[in-house]
Amino acid sequence: QWLDNNTVSLSGRVVVITGASGGLGRHVVRDLLKTGAKIIMLERSMSVMQEFSQELLKEFPNAEVECIEIDLNQIQSLLFGVATVRKQMKKFLEWFDHIALH
Repeated sequence: QWLDNNTVSLSGRVVVITGASGGLGRHVVRDLLKTGAKIIMLERSMSVMQEFSQELLKEFPNAEVECIEIDLNQIQSLLFGVATVRKQMKKFLEWFDHIALH
């Protein structure tokens, strides 16, 4: 309920998030979807992301969730992921780097 009373609508906005399919990231994604944000998840495992994405779409049928496979430990993979996001989105609200929280 706190989230409902203390956030603004992010409808039409995009949030790029790493670490979205595990632990805290799962909760952050759900909270962002409640605000109407479109989510782009960057993860190493496409299968894990797709499974989580399906779970989210059952919970939030109108959600916009996109998955991009990326390994943040590999510079080429990182550059590819960033280029993919930039091609698809003209602007994005926030780059939420779950890894930075560790």
